[in-house]
Amino acid sequence: MKKASKSFFLFLLISAAAILIGMAVFYAYREKIYRSALEQFEAGETQMSYELFSSLRNYKDAEHYLEQILKADPVLAFRSTEKGSEVIFGRYEQDAHPDNGPEPIRWLVLDRIADRILLLSVTALDGKPYHTESFEPVTWENSTLRSWLNSSFYEIAFEPSERALIPFVLNQNSDQSAVGTEGGADTRDRVFLLSETEASIYFGNDLDQDTIGKAYASEHATHQNIEVDAEGAVSWWLRSPGVYPYSAQFVDQQGKPYLSGAYTDIDYQFAVRPAIWLDLR
Repeated sequence: MKKASKSFFLFLLISAAAILIGMAVFYAYREKIYRSALEQFEAGETQMSYELFSSLRNYKDAEHYLEQILKADPVLAFRSTEKGSEVIFGRYEQDAHPDNGPEPIRWLVLDRIADRILLLSVTALDGKPYHTESFEPVTWENSTLRSWLNSSFYEIAFEPSERALIPFVLNQNSDQSAVGTEGGADTRDRVFLLSETEASIYFGNDLDQDTIGKAYASEHATHQNIEVDAEGAVSWWLRSPGVYPYSAQFVDQQGKPYLSGAYTDIDYQFAVRPAIWLDLR
């Protein structure tokens, strides 16, 4: 019994020593990266110093240096971003606890064209009607949802330095593909919803519908009278018209575009997944 106790005690000592050695090696490794990041920063190599400090985050004052680097060059964090990745940009209330401030918005990079990236919010951020007037013929151009996205949401979610990266884009608003309901005039938007055409491009197959089209609501959004399934999935608006002039298309809880649409002032509101382009020049 004494021999077994000694063996167990020796095992504990060896384990503790291994943990301490491992921690020392890890600390030394992080310190090496930190010093390298400082050297790159002082040499003016902002891209490399940004990447190194990003790998450290809470180590020493890495966050302080990251803040300085991004203040001088806000697009640096997105310059090497590829299609299919996720980025953080802007803030919006999501956890339904306004007292702790808004949360960072996660975006999926749907596309990259030269120095611009197309972003779609990962989470359904809010719940809104497409238009507030019952049975009023409406297009994206004069919808209340477009107005809200390009005014209140835009001003709440993005700081002035972030707004400078969001260009006006010309959005085509085609007629409904099956029955030809009028899509209305082309619009210049900073914030918008995806169209029927864009939905077919970016999640036109079953796999992409499940991974991109299917969306889950933020806690804040679930409090906005939207219908949420057992998994937390929601239906969310597209900007294209449905089969009636007072209806708009949406993506259902399985991630499939519903081209017939729903009444724009539907009693239980559909969710909103904003889209934006970022200019990286």
